[in-house]
Amino acid sequence: LPEKNGHLDFTAFRDRCREAAICGVLVEAGPGFSTTLIEERLIDYALIYQAPKFMGDSAARGIGSPRGTESMEDAVVLRDVAHAILGEDVLTRGFFD
Repeated sequence: LPEKNGHLDFTAFRDRCREAAICGVLVEAGPGFSTTLIEERLIDYALIYQAPKFMGDSAARGIGSPRGTESMEDAVVLRDVAHAILGEDVLTRGFFD
């Protein structure tokens, strides 16, 4: 598969999956790739696991880039959301609007 900006071209990957009749792929991504997938609208569904741990460091990298979100109308929204408690972790899942 080709690369884009030094990484896997995810659009080409999705096209290849479609050709092979693969209808779902779980991607475990770090904050940078997660941000790209969300902002370029390359994913349809999210599984977000949250552990009860906070780094408490303003320099720690998280999901999202400086978008200048000033109101809730500018927020990324999930629909058909479901939640589950898995031990001490919380799973939030849903489709991107």
